Amino acid sequence: MLSSIVSTVSSFSTVGFSGSRSASSSPASLPGQLAAALPSACSALVGCASGVDAAVRAARPSAQVFRASAFGSGAFAVPARSAALVRAVAAGRGCLVAFPGGPCPGAVRVSRQFAGHGSGSWGSVAFALGLGVPVFVLAPLPAGAAEAWRAWCGPLAGRFSCLSGVGGQCWLWCPAPPLQGRLL
Repeated sequence: MLSSIVSTVSSFSTVGFSGSRSASSSPASLPGQLAAALPSACSALVGCASGVDAAVRAARPSAQVFRASAFGSGAFAVPARSAALVRAVAAGRGCLVAFPGGPCPGAVRVSRQFAGHGSGSWGSVAFALGLGVPVFVLAPLPAGAAEAWRAWCGPLAGRFSCLSGVGGQCWLWCPAPPLQGRLL
């Protein structure tokens, strides 16, 4: 299954990665395996945190790293970093691959402004969808457990389709959503 995800993700010239700071939230090697398998011509964008970000940086030394410190200090630096990464993915007409560490908070909504309501990964997913960016999400559930992954995705569940499972995980996919209310 990973090879089919790599094949699809590799069709984008820019791939952004987002995910939990805890390595236990997804198979520790999966984000790194995916990043390492991308063609060298593909630009990988990633944050500066531990967990998923660190795995991607280790596997893909050429990745462009978005550092929270570039956006100041305090509580707003990390969300500003995450928003900048998603904007760069959108500008590169890329896709976002997310490895959230837990269920989507109920207050998260698709938006053209970043709002994670306690989850930077889900905030990045919702912001990417709001900007029209295609998104892959790895849900820690077996494929075919439709109700379970829908509950895990909470308010964003209607946007995704379950592609298939790999290692007790379910890959979810949302192609570029239609942009509504966009000013020309």
